[in-house]
Amino acid sequence: MTESKIRGFPLLRYNEDKSIISGSIIVDDTDSYDIQIALRGFPNGVPVVYETEGRIPRKDDRHTYNSGELCLTTEPNMEIYLKSMVKTIEDFINFLVVPFLQNNSYYELKRGYKFDEYTHEPFGSTYETYRDILGVTNIQLLIRTLEQRLKIRPNEKCYCQSNIKIKNCSDHSSRYKKFRLLSKERLRKDIILLKTLLNELLKLKTR
Repeated sequence: MTESKIRGFPLLRYNEDKSIISGSIIVDDTDSYDIQIALRGFPNGVPVVYETEGRIPRKDDRHTYNSGELCLTTEPNMEIYLKSMVKTIEDFINFLVVPFLQNNSYYELKRGYKFDEYTHEPFGSTYETYRDILGVTNIQLLIRTLEQRLKIRPNEKCYCQSNIKIKNCSDHSSRYKKFRLLSKERLRKDIILLKTLLNELLKLKTR
């Protein structure tokens, strides 16, 4: 069995034969977790992270699946991370795993999360994700922006309807650069989810 260390994480070991990282991860001066990370062909595949002590309950509101897999973030956000900030497995641990575990530690003390969290169901979490990515709350506007992503350019008017060019529109310019990283396949899937949510909301209004 061939093992190697993970830079910056002295208690983690990488098993090259199994493509698995395991061991303890220190998240602050007084707290640590035992974890396992299945690399799944990273960076082309998304690593799967498990908390192996049973410390985090396997419940939706704790963002942990029945398998023990941690739900680190939503799929669109994960795609953006992997295409921008996350270049190495150390990046993945620093930007995604450590904040998730720190958030859990905070929850254990305060019964609430310190960092933002998303609804643990597909329709609500998809809306919340694109609301945060694009910086607008109107679901119809979000759907239209997803549908027109490939047509909108920096010199065109911003999707937020401010009548300002995207490149000059407050923080929407930087938001749109991240949004452009999402694949057409991802957008097609999420447009369906957002339209389903919109239809449900419209039904509630007419009751």
